[in-house]
Amino acid sequence: MKHRISKSSYIRGLQCLKSLYLYKYYFKDRDPLPEERRIRFQAGHQVGNRARSLFPGGIDLTPPHVSKYPAMVKYTSELISNNQPVMYEPAFIYDEVLAALDIIVYNNGWNAYEVKSSEQISETYMQDAALQYYIITKSGVELNDFSIIHLKKNHKEITGKESNEDLFQITSLLQHCIDKIQFVEQRIQEIKKVLSSPGIPRIEMGEHCTKPYDCDFQGFCKRQKSLITGGQFKAMDM
Repeated sequence: MKHRISKSSYIRGLQCLKSLYLYKYYFKDRDPLPEERRIRFQAGHQVGNRARSLFPGGIDLTPPHVSKYPAMVKYTSELISNNQPVMYEPAFIYDEVLAALDIIVYNNGWNAYEVKSSEQISETYMQDAALQYYIITKSGVELNDFSIIHLKKNHKEITGKESNEDLFQITSLLQHCIDKIQFVEQRIQEIKKVLSSPGIPRIEMGEHCTKPYDCDFQGFCKRQKSLITGGQFKAMDM
């Protein structure tokens, strides 16, 4: 069971379908990763690892390589069937979309947790949660709740001296996820249509290039306008 769309590519597609297409087919043409973004990624991993201590003793299903996700999806399904109490990075696939959740816990039913290294729950985090809830439940796992584990105020970084109670707060997004089911279904189909198209979507640069994140294909778009509008590559209207 393979996937065409990951959680990160889905979020990218919500920001800009052209960016998603370029990421899939022109990956090597990305702008260099800024140092500050690399630091943020590292901080996110640190927070994610610390959050596991809220639910200790879990099985880590992080694959050694992205090509191993099908095996992890199968293993996750087996552990779900056996009501394995805690899993880290369980993987689910539905409709060619992969969702790798941070933590899932069995306690009189399944509770899903996604970890974020920030104090606020952004709109992007909410879209992320809605997608994961959709994929997990559609793959056959009934969820009692879907929550975000995030940092409490005044904890922008981990020093190692804080207790979990002082560091983390847990916010349920269950109703939001339920309300967004139809939206997620529609966006997945839209993304799949774009990825199957014969050419780069014709989307002009604008505010979406930097919100909510700086797109890493801005350099490509600036250099290749002539190609997109009628040169080597066929463009499609959006």
